Amino acid sequence: MVERHRAMTDPWKKLLEKSTLAAQLFQKVARDRERLPAYVIRRKAMTYLEALALSPLYLRHCTRVGKRARTRGMPFIENLGRLEIGDDFNFVSLFVRSHLVTGHDGFLAIGNSVNINFGAAISAHERVEIGDRVRMGPYAIVMDSDYHAARDRGERPTAPITIEDDVWLAGRVSVLRGSRIGRGSVITAGSVVSGEIPAGVIAGGVPARVIRRIEGRDRAFVDWSTPAAQEAPATATVSSTTAAAPLHANGVPAAEATPADDEVDQRVRSLIATTFSVEGPIESSWGPKEIPKWDSLGQLRLTFSLEETFKINISETQLTEMTTVSDVCRVVRQCLASP
Repeated sequence: MVERHRAMTDPWKKLLEKSTLAAQLFQKVARDRERLPAYVIRRKAMTYLEALALSPLYLRHCTRVGKRARTRGMPFIENLGRLEIGDDFNFVSLFVRSHLVTGHDGFLAIGNSVNINFGAAISAHERVEIGDRVRMGPYAIVMDSDYHAARDRGERPTAPITIEDDVWLAGRVSVLRGSRIGRGSVITAGSVVSGEIPAGVIAGGVPARVIRRIEGRDRAFVDWSTPAAQEAPATATVSSTTAAAPLHANGVPAAEATPADDEVDQRVRSLIATTFSVEGPIESSWGPKEIPKWDSLGQLRLTFSLEETFKINISETQLTEMTTVSDVCRVVRQCLASP
């Protein structure tokens, strides 16, 4: 009887294995089942499916869209030229609408596994190329011409922009015409890129200048080939000492905290421990002073890890509030509670 049942289910199993989308979704649910409360898993799954379902509608004006594209919120897309998007595209327009615009002779090419956060504006009057696994923070601007409004069609000088693979643009970064950012480089928040940024560096300022090269100790922060959730070692969990703290992370007595909140906070602490390579218990009051790797680059990595793990969007205001472990837990729970 068991063999018969197995023979009947094998075709369906093979069908699911052939479906990358189904495999990814089941993998995410299976990974989260032991770490997150059921209501969070359901919300993540529904959000993921909703973003997949709406992407054909919102991206219908694009020339080509790859597999498994996701859109959250309603973006603004004006394609008068060519707009090509690769696989696993994630485009967020929650809180503030994001824009993709091409002129009559413009070509905008976006690679695979690109993540663009809310309030971003990308415009190709001539040519803009964005490589694979590029991440853009809130309010990032990439424009190959000097106009600053979608309806401003006057003759202005243009020059192509190239953003190579694995580049990070933090919040409110502007990339001006003629710029090129080398592979794996990180541009700090509020910077303006005008010219060429070499590969493998951290750059920032107005205009952006190289601060230092990315070294071996930075690899854990800038290598996104493996999701943070999979990088966490088995020992990177909250110890019984920390779990038994008299106060919950939001300052509420532990007796009043719900089990769901405790599970979320435990997962957040585990991500903090993994991101910043902290061994042993983590105190709720700890921040950048107590955790040496919690610098601007570490904060960026932590933010992306939290957003990917919990399928949330952390606003700029909330980002400034994340100054302690307790604050990070509170912000994540706020985001999960928001519709």
